Formats: sequence, C-alpha cells, structure tokens
Amino acid sequence: MRHFACAATLLVLLPSAGAAQEKTIATPPSITVEGIPPIPQSIVDGLARYAQFRQAQLLAWHPTKRHMLISTALGPVPQLHLVDGPGRDRRQLTWFTRGISGTSSPSFDPADPNTFVFLYEPAGGELRSLYRYNLSTGEASLVSESKTRYAPVWARQGKWIAFDSAERNGKDRDLYVMQLSDPQTKRRLAEFDGPYGPEDWSPDGQTLLANEVLSNGETYLWRVDVKTGAKTTLTPRGGEKAAFFNARFSADGKKVYALSDRSDGDWRIWRCDVANCSWTAVTGEGVIVNGANDLP
Repeated sequence: MRHFACAATLLVLLPSAGAAQEKTIATPPSITVEGIPPIPQSIVDGLARYAQFRQAQLLAWHPTKRHMLISTALGPVPQLHLVDGPGRDRRQLTWFTRGISGTSSPSFDPADPNTFVFLYEPAGGELRSLYRYNLSTGEASLVSESKTRYAPVWARQGKWIAFDSAERNGKDRDLYVMQLSDPQTKRRLAEFDGPYGPEDWSPDGQTLLANEVLSNGETYLWRVDVKTGAKTTLTPRGGEKAAFFNARFSADGKKVYALSDRSDGDWRIWRCDVANCSWTAVTGEGVIVNGANDLP
C-alpha cells in the first residue's frame, strides 16, 4: 500500500506528456540566451490580449440623433463606422482599400441627415476628392474630383457646401461652392493666389469666412462674397504675425470669433465686429484654450 501511494505522488508531481510537448517560441537569432528556460507559446498568446489594442476617433455628430461617426481599424487600415447610440456596437460603413482616417473630415448635411460628405482619394496623397455617403442605401459615391485639403463647410441651412481645391493649377487653392445633390452647380468663387480654406458661412448664406494659411504661425482671415468672390480682410497684413483658426460667425452674423495665438503667444478666443473689425480677447491672459494642436 505504501509503494502505491509513493507512485501516485510521483505521477502528480511529474509533468504530463502534454505539458512536456508544449510548443515554445523560438529565440531570435540576434539574442543570446543563457540560463533562461524556453518560453511556452501559451504565455505569449495570453499576453497578446493585453498588448494589442485599437483606437477609435470621434469624427462627427449626427445633427438630429444621438449617433456619431468614428474612425477605427479592425483590419490593416481604418474605416468609417457609425455608432447609433450610447453603449451600442459600431457598424462599419466604408470598405476602401486605403482606408479612411480622421483627416477625411466627414460632416452631415444639415438639410439631409441621412447624408454626409467626406474626403478620399483612391490613389492616396494629401489632396483628395469629395465623396458622399447615403445612410439609407449604404452607398458611397464620388461627388466631385477635386484637389481638396481642408475640411469642407456646410451652409447653415444645408444643401450647399464650400470647399477648397487646387484643381485649377495644382498650386493655388481656390474656393468653390456646390449643392451636394447636384454636382453641376459647382462654381469657383474666384481665383485665389495662395492656400485658402473655408471656415464658416454667414447665417444668411451670403458670405464665407476663409483662412489664408501661409504657415502654422501665420494666417489671415477674409470675408468672401459668395456671389462675386470679392474678399475683404479681417486681419490685414503689416501688423503682428499671428495664427487664426476655427473662425466662426456669431448667430446674428455681426461678429466673428476665432482661436488665435496673437498678443501673448497663448491660444485664446478673440472676437471682432464685422463692420469694423478690431480684435479683442474673450478669454483672459493665462487661460489657454485646448485643441489648438488639432487645428488644420
């Protein structure tokens, strides 16, 4: 009886045949190992669950529902996904070979919440074309072959969109307006010398705010007449060099607000009256506005 108990104890202590044959990972040729036992593959597989992750980036809110567009990668490249409520699973919308990143700048049409526009170029590159996505049909389609860099901007009433494009000469980025449902309405406002991008529409749809971006530290804001293309400066040259971004008209169209690093170098909110633009600070000194690093 004593001999049987000892034999049973040995069987428990000795590794099983399966454990002895467990697969281990190979040591890379560039590493010299001394006195370290082989690492089982099961440990590597268990660790992989904590070492792998993906990022989801919020890109746009639905104008009337608690839905959002996000960009995340379930494969080799990110794609656009719709999350249709708190705690809900995401639904993949695009399946492009090159993928869709945060720079695709999707935005919903205020007049048609089942539609959003985004930037994409099958061949890749910084300058891209305008695409439209229809949530009712699940189809993405090319709207205009442009050479756009900055995010397109919807009119307050929807339907019309403003965007920049270098399609005229490949260098200067002119401003265009177009009714998304009818690409034939596409119209260049004027020929602009330099890199211009749209910022906002006035509430009455008659004026665009545009930004002339010479560098990340030097930009100039303009008001552009949608009918004639004539532009009026809001930040004239000749004074201090500063950056202005995210310019927006007030609800009554009489004021313009913008983020700027003028005066003290910190990002603050500034305001000017459209009729006689003299910039005054809205946020005080030392109150740094976050998000400046995410500006175009």
